[in-house]
Amino acid sequence: MLNSLAMIWADFVGSSPCMVEPSLKDGIVSIPGSLLIRYAAGWRKFIPDSSRLRRLRKGLERVRLSRGVFHVWFHPENLYAEWPRLENVVARFLEELGVLVRNGDVRCLTMGQLAAEFRSHSTAKQKPLEPAAYTPAAQVNSSAASSRGRTRSAVSA
Repeated sequence: MLNSLAMIWADFVGSSPCMVEPSLKDGIVSIPGSLLIRYAAGWRKFIPDSSRLRRLRKGLERVRLSRGVFHVWFHPENLYAEWPRLENVVARFLEELGVLVRNGDVRCLTMGQLAAEFRSHSTAKQKPLEPAAYTPAAQVNSSAASSRGRTRSAVSA
């Protein structure tokens, strides 16, 4: 119950979402969600759009700086309630994400693309004395990243 209250509070105040790391569970790559875009029905219609967009922007900024994985997800029907409110929030987020992608600050991957990279990186890491933690930015587009002098982060949608 406390976790649910914390999530509600985070939605209302627009707090920063967490970055996540994929993991392997029973042979399947698991990608936890960073931020669920909740529908705007019932009491949730009182969550200001500015707070929703603020959380999305904070996630973009955090992934840009920390080089982690920011996994945004929603159910398509979540956009229906109070239409076009959430559609407008998501459209604005995607516009801002597009700018970051075009500037080379972040990458936008499908879950399948991120899972494939995780699997290929995990297979390549089977050497002894390698760090156990998966850091997507450390292996993402290494030639492009090294030519720019930095690594990239990923946004999974």
